[in-house]
Amino acid sequence: MNKKDFLIRFVFICTCLLAVSCSKGGADDPNIPAPPVVGPDTPDTPDTPDKPVYPTFDAPKWNVEDIASFEHTMTVSVVLHDSIGNNEYVTDEMSVFVGDDCRGCAERLEVSSGKNVWISLVYGNDESEKMIFRYYSSKTKHMYQSDVPKNFIIDGHIGTIDIPETIGMKIVTK
Repeated sequence: MNKKDFLIRFVFICTCLLAVSCSKGGADDPNIPAPPVVGPDTPDTPDTPDKPVYPTFDAPKWNVEDIASFEHTMTVSVVLHDSIGNNEYVTDEMSVFVGDDCRGCAERLEVSSGKNVWISLVYGNDESEKMIFRYYSSKTKHMYQSDVPKNFIIDGHIGTIDIPETIGMKIVTK
């Protein structure tokens, strides 16, 4: 190898190395995050937005207190919205309430679609009663509550195992 070939290869290698080192973490590189900005009041803490902190709960002990005090029943077959339902565990719990009275405890059933259907026999006395669903996540220890009440329907049903009704839930914040 003569001096001219050596010099050309040397310049080529240096150019490649320089190009690689310039693309690692430059301020204009969109793939490399910028270093965190430090706030003036907390010089050692990055200035990041606060994530909401939700209360946690002990596992509930839901049950229907006095079944004999109710004249009627209905069935519900529901699934959780994907935003919650994709994280279900076998130890999670769901129940149906009228006010603070538990009117039915749901059982979780995995169906052929891979979804978990929550099935419950719900007790009530008349169709003016408004039901809400409460769901407890054993993984996060968060409590959720349905955002829209449902009417109790004497001898009726909400959803079926084949076509369960999807219920929206909001996290309980207090």
